[in-house]
Amino acid sequence: MSDQTQNTLDQLYVCLQRMVGLHRQLYEVCKMEREAFVVADIKLITEQTHAKELVIETIRQAEADRIRISAVLAQQWNRPLSDLTLNFIIQEIEPTDAPAAEKFRSSLTALTVLIE
Repeated sequence: MSDQTQNTLDQLYVCLQRMVGLHRQLYEVCKMEREAFVVADIKLITEQTHAKELVIETIRQAEADRIRISAVLAQQWNRPLSDLTLNFIIQEIEPTDAPAAEKFRSSLTALTVLIE
């Protein structure tokens, strides 16, 4: 694997970790928002709704970064961007870098759990 590809994979992993953190944050904000609704605290509802909107916008920006980085990787691997799912990336790197593949697998699992 070239240094350039390794650098791109490293950037993608950092981006995925950021997304995991943001989705955890969104989960917590939604829990607090729900609690505010239960107690009918208008001020707290407004604050949590605003916080949720900010987290969602940050997730959108992180997703745009992920797509940009994935497009670079697709070009380096001469593959269409649509092929570069996390499962595909894991399968591609596992034979030569099992620890990296495991890191990506862990990110995929975390994101899947948080999004569901």
